[in-house]
Amino acid sequence: MQVYRVTSDGVVSNKAVKRADFLNEFRNTPPALIGMEACGGSQHWARELQSLGHTVRLMPPKLVKPYVTGLKNDKNDARGIYTALEMGCVRYRSNLQRSVTWRCCKR
Repeated sequence: MQVYRVTSDGVVSNKAVKRADFLNEFRNTPPALIGMEACGGSQHWARELQSLGHTVRLMPPKLVKPYVTGLKNDKNDARGIYTALEMGCVRYRSNLQRSVTWRCCKR
């Protein structure tokens, strides 16, 4: 997993994190806005991050794609997700909307 982080001071880091260490990256971090590309496991990670006090925005991959520059790799994808979140042009769904959609599809 790739974590692209921009602090309030403007310090940028873009580093790979193992799945086992993913939540530890965010445990001692003050509550933040986190953007994630929606995929099979993203809702699980979003719930885990929200339990730590963070705000999570899941974005559809096809709406994030225009913001990804360069070759297709995790570093560029992470930067593209950040750019899409920062621009505010990508629509996302709330937890309530996701749970209602899931319940409707489950029937």
